[in-house]
Formats: sequence, structure tokens, C-alpha cells
Amino acid sequence: MQKLLFAIVFVYVSVAHVSANTLDEAQGLFEAGKREQAMSRVNDYLETQPKNAEARFLKGLILVELGDSEAAIKVFTSLTKDYPELPEPYNNLAVIHAAEGDYDSARAALQAALKTHPSYATAYENLGDIYAKLASEAYQQALDLEKQDQGQLKVKLSLISNLFMEEPEIKPEVVAAAQPVIKQPAAKPASAGIIKRAAPAVIAKPAATSQPRPVTKKPAIDHQALITKTIQSWASAWSAQDVDAYLSHYADSFTPAKGSASKWRAQRHIRLTKPKYIRVALDQLKVLSISKNRARIELVQTYESNTYRDQSRKRMDLLLVNGQWKINREVSI
Repeated sequence: MQKLLFAIVFVYVSVAHVSANTLDEAQGLFEAGKREQAMSRVNDYLETQPKNAEARFLKGLILVELGDSEAAIKVFTSLTKDYPELPEPYNNLAVIHAAEGDYDSARAALQAALKTHPSYATAYENLGDIYAKLASEAYQQALDLEKQDQGQLKVKLSLISNLFMEEPEIKPEVVAAAQPVIKQPAAKPASAGIIKRAAPAVIAKPAATSQPRPVTKKPAIDHQALITKTIQSWASAWSAQDVDAYLSHYADSFTPAKGSASKWRAQRHIRLTKPKYIRVALDQLKVLSISKNRARIELVQTYESNTYRDQSRKRMDLLLVNGQWKINREVSI
């Protein structure tokens, strides 16, 4: 049975007298995969701000990552009671219920989210996955019960199951070594690339067919070098706090590890412009696989600002879009 994938989204609520640095630090620790340290910081913060929605929401996310679903459900349920106008806690409740196989409760939570926010795209997407999963189970039960004419049911079940299958990756023949160096093209003479054709021979009668033109073979594209250049440009834009240039390195189909793409982009605007300075350094960049229009890389990222410093290992999936490599997914590993 294929595993359903859902988005767990972040919410940011303005609350007076909030110590932004403490909460930002907890958020940074969580994004770096340091869940226990993040939980400690959040608990310290909640001792002085027990009603803060953002801190409680972050605590729920950390509990999910720690595998304590029961405690996470309590946190998000309490948020739905205190902030019934927010759809995000309902969505995350649905994610947890679905992970436990309770699809009816997941469906109810998503429907509650849509009542508060009828245009909430993430809830619609997740609700579609829930209905597809319920339909798949219903068809499977029909196959188990029905003894005759099962051919059509098998076809339907196959089609639904394909919704949860990931596209297989194609491994390159040669995997890039650590810290790949961008190869600069060698200098070419001024006449390079020009193909000279001999003058046509003089014949008594015109030829029945014209002389075919020679075909110029295009040079092979070094995609590993292009990928490396793209990621270095991404890090440079981040360090320069150039939000537009930074976001231009992401594909339109980019899916954040947690949250919707629109909320993630809004968050990045804040994260890039708020610090007084940002320095991002990359190391040990490896191209793990390349196919026709997809690639996967790993790297070590060192982030530093006036309020926070961290080092983490990342894995990124890239898409080739109109001849340019774009980041389609990134996770800390």
C-alpha cells in the first residue's frame, strides 16, 4: 500500500510583546533537524507566553517529528479551539490522523479547515488524497468480496494506486566527485564553429537533387557544471539578501518540506530581509544522479547571520526548466 504524502504547514500570528529572537532560534533549530533542542527552547518560551499561537504551533510540529502523535493532536486541537479561524491546525490534525490510518477523522478535520477558509488550497489537495485513498480501499474490499467480473475493478484500483507512485530515478554513469569545480570552456580560435564547404563542381546538366548540407553536431552540455553553478548562484543571492534572485532559483512546482509553497515564499521574504547580514557557504557538493530533466544533489550548508549560526547537510532535487536547473525540493538530512 502506497504511503500518502501530506503537507504540514506553518502559521504565523502577530502577538504583542513576543521575543522574536527566542522563537526564531527555536525555529532555526527545528529546521536544522535539532528537534530536542528546539523543543527545549519552545518550552522555555511558552513558560512566559503560554497562549502564543506560533510557539504552540511549532511545538506541535516538533512533536510530530519526534513521533509523539498523541501529544501533537492535543496541541493542534487546543489551537483549533483558541483560534477557530485558522485552517492550518485543522490541516495538521488531518495529516496525523491520516498517518494513523484514521481517514474519516482526517476528512472531518480538512472539511473543518475549508469551513474556516474556503479557498485554502492545501486542504483541497489533501482532501483529494484522502478521497482517493478511501476509494482505493473500497475497491480493494470489492475485489475481496466479488467473485465474478473482477477485471474492471482491478483496472480502477491500479489507476488509483498510481497516484501515489514516485517517478523512478536514473543514475548517471559517472557520479560527480566532492566539491565539483565548474569547468570554463577552453578558448577557441576566431574561426571555430564555421564549416567551409567546397565550391560545387561544374557539371553539364543540373543534378536531380541538391547537395545536402553538412550537419553541425552540438557540443555536449556539462549538466554537472551547470547544476553546480546554479547552486552557487542560489547561495550568493541568499547571502546578498536578494529575495527575487533567491526565489528565481526555485521551480514553480517547488514543494517545501513543510507547508504550502505560498506560505513558504512569504516566510522566505521575512527570513532574508530581517537579519542585518547573512552569509551562506557551501561545501562537499555532490551530484548524486542526473536523468533527462531531473537531478539530485547533496551538500553541506553553513548559515550565519547576526542572530543565528548553523551547519546542516541538505539533499536537493532539481528540474531542468527551459534549459535552466531549478530547485524543486530540499530537505535537511
